[in-house]
Amino acid sequence: MRAYSERKLLQNELQGRSPFIKLFTPSKVSLKLIMPHDVLFRARNLCDDVTVTTGDRYKLDDLMQLLLDDIVDHVRRTQDVKGLNRLFMSKDKSTINVRLRYYNNDDDETVPLYPIKKPRKEDDFEIVFMRLDRDDILRMEILFSDMAKVFPDHHFTVERILEILLIDFIEKYERGEAKNIIIAP
Repeated sequence: MRAYSERKLLQNELQGRSPFIKLFTPSKVSLKLIMPHDVLFRARNLCDDVTVTTGDRYKLDDLMQLLLDDIVDHVRRTQDVKGLNRLFMSKDKSTINVRLRYYNNDDDETVPLYPIKKPRKEDDFEIVFMRLDRDDILRMEILFSDMAKVFPDHHFTVERILEILLIDFIEKYERGEAKNIIIAP
């Protein structure tokens, strides 16, 4: 079975672990994302603004979890594999593919088969680790497994979709198109 994230949660679940081990499974997992430095800087700045506005600490993990919750809720409501594939393809084509320099040429499963927005040589990238809800990551892996039944050549991973979500969100926020996404209580 193909892995749909570096954590391989779906593979681990299908191997059948004992209830004792499941009892001690953490509710959060850490994922490695590769982000353009300017997007990451803007996202951290936004989190600082939310912290000042609400008085509660708001971290980059919180923003990423909010974006992940939104897509997981949509998946649970619709389970529209074809529609989600179209959405992910359009977003993948329009956002900088920060993973290009990390692709292994021998692994054709992860390299997109269509033109993509390549990073410029002067783009600076950062590797960040996000702690996100394990169940949401597992749900996304299940979605990609289902998607592989309809689109066997799809290259999506949880990490790439999270990168797309954050890059797309920050680009919209900079243009003023995402004003009411984070509402103070």
